[in-house]
Amino acid sequence: MPKKFSTTYYRKLKTHKEMSRVVFSVDSDTNNTTSATTPPHSSHFITTSDHDSNTEHMEIEMESVTSSNAEMHVDTGESHNHVTASDNSENIVGRIHQAKDVDELTTMNNEITNIEGVSGVTSNDFKTNLISWAIQYHIEHAALNSLLKLVKNAKIDPSNIPSDSRTLLKTPRQIEYHSVAPGTYSHIGLYKAIEYLLRGRTPPEKIDILVNIDGLPLSKSSGSQIWPILCSIHNMPFGVALIGVYHGYKKPANSNEFLEDFVIDAMDLTDNGFNLNGNIIPFKIIGLICDAPAKSFVLNTVGHAGYFSCTKCIQKGEYLKGRTCFPQTKCRKRTNSSFRLKLQKEHHVGTSILENIPEFDMVSNVPVEYMHLMCLGVMKKLLVNMWVYGRPPNKFRPVVIETINNRLDSIKNHIPIEFARKPRSLEEVKRWKATEFRFFLLYSGSFILNGLIDEKHFLNFLSLHISARIFSNNSPDNLFEFATSLLEYFVKSFEKLYGREFLSHNVHNLLHVSDDIKTFGPLHCYSAFPFENMLGSLKKLLRKHEKPISQILKRMKEIENNYCPSNSVCPDLLCQVPHDSGPTPDAVGWLQYKSIIFREFKLDVNNVADSFCLLTNNTIVRVYNILGRNSKIGIYGKRFCKIENFFESPCNSSDLDIYVVSNLDNDLSLYNIENIVSKLVAFPLTDKFVVYPLLHECDQAITL
Repeated sequence: MPKKFSTTYYRKLKTHKEMSRVVFSVDSDTNNTTSATTPPHSSHFITTSDHDSNTEHMEIEMESVTSSNAEMHVDTGESHNHVTASDNSENIVGRIHQAKDVDELTTMNNEITNIEGVSGVTSNDFKTNLISWAIQYHIEHAALNSLLKLVKNAKIDPSNIPSDSRTLLKTPRQIEYHSVAPGTYSHIGLYKAIEYLLRGRTPPEKIDILVNIDGLPLSKSSGSQIWPILCSIHNMPFGVALIGVYHGYKKPANSNEFLEDFVIDAMDLTDNGFNLNGNIIPFKIIGLICDAPAKSFVLNTVGHAGYFSCTKCIQKGEYLKGRTCFPQTKCRKRTNSSFRLKLQKEHHVGTSILENIPEFDMVSNVPVEYMHLMCLGVMKKLLVNMWVYGRPPNKFRPVVIETINNRLDSIKNHIPIEFARKPRSLEEVKRWKATEFRFFLLYSGSFILNGLIDEKHFLNFLSLHISARIFSNNSPDNLFEFATSLLEYFVKSFEKLYGREFLSHNVHNLLHVSDDIKTFGPLHCYSAFPFENMLGSLKKLLRKHEKPISQILKRMKEIENNYCPSNSVCPDLLCQVPHDSGPTPDAVGWLQYKSIIFREFKLDVNNVADSFCLLTNNTIVRVYNILGRNSKIGIYGKRFCKIENFFESPCNSSDLDIYVVSNLDNDLSLYNIENIVSKLVAFPLTDKFVVYPLLHECDQAITL
């Protein structure tokens, strides 16, 4: 009868294999930033799908991991009569893979047990214990590198280090919940959220709040989902805070019950202002940022597929070829009073508790949101539903798709550092993120499609591209009106090119974008991008499936309790990477740098994608060095001698500072950085470049 082995034996054997695998890979893979091991305790890990943007999968570790005999210790080799663990490891692991029967494994079990420390951490060697800890708990190399730097620079007083992580991180013991059918809700509070956003910052003269509400699925195998209520301060970049969060296996049954605590806070702050150290700051909710389904849920209006679903006008949709479409371009607009009086009864399914918020306009303070409308809506519809997977004659021929893929590949190394993602091929277009559709809409689309599609389709796309770029800046009135007319042209020509039935809720709402620009400013000032980043951050706080609200709020409280405000002031510009390799105008006296960071962009001479800029008088320069002398800083570069329009209809591309540039000057010139108007995104075109000014957006917004 085969000999049975204990669970402890298998754990030792598996742990020892893990340790040996890491030991053997150190020399050949020292630069690898992620752990090369396979988790020895698979029961402590689950894999879940990430929401956004930035990662596809993450490992979620259980909150309580029991210490066991799987902890490892390696012989230090002090005695010459002993074989070290790493030497013996190589021997045994090789034999483990070659073992043929149970008896041979039994022999190896005895050898593993005899290696000092494998059955438990008994040595006083801190380095060895640290190795064991890192392997047992699958610590990523990036995290371990950070820890090693802390250990090297620290003079540790053991009496000052608690033995429990909850004490160290000041983890709250309890989280307050209450029932919101069919799940639970925990309310942090709007006042605390604003306090958090203002910490370490100069308070504004008035606090105008944008609120975001959206659902976030937590699992593919169940209906588990959270509905956070998030907020940010309008025109105050890089800050999103959590007001409250719901969890259940279905969305809240009643939006008014879900929003009740938030509305009570909003009413109090609107009436009384925000008290900051005795100073009363005026407060107002100025925007509700939601996608179409969430908007209809919280406003208690019909869904986006309904005939009377438009939140901006009273147009009745048509049902055509299985779709609800909105063909009219001129229609009477809704108003705050007409909404509250329910003059169009078909638009409403109930009364929203949001109507109780003072000074909140139920129409103008609820914009059609740019990320879902233009990027994930219209731009995705064109690329996915029309051009790649649509029907002829709008579907691209295989040769066109191949050419587009080649062009997308050709610009991968020309994407500036401000963008988090490189372009992917059309084969993956169904999996593109919102930032990828945005980059195609605002930058690469006109370059990629130029010369590949017929003039009518290209002009239709250009009208969307140009209007989106104009609305992304504080544009003068003449350009604003031009962009408004371009969107109307886009909708009308879209119907002729693609069919009346495709005038969907999103395409129709392009006609209302200009009204929201007047209220909120450029598109990025009220987009959902920072809120989507925050949703992804919330999901990463989860370590197991159970009690997600408790986990999220405890992790966020740990961050808040250990927040260290910085007294340093962010400079308007920062020079980095000093060097002395030139070129310079003369031999001596110059401080030289490889890169310079402005508030909104970075120039880097080492990366061609980050080395183009637009100066006053429409001078376009490729930067080769950054120089400083006598407290003044300049860029040393070559200008392009030939500048042409990239397109001339529906307007000259030069009106938007989009150019084809060529004939780089042979001579270098020194330019004052005060003359820099914008960084440029430059795509190669044989011996030329097509350049686009970088818009005032950032993929990597800071979230709190």
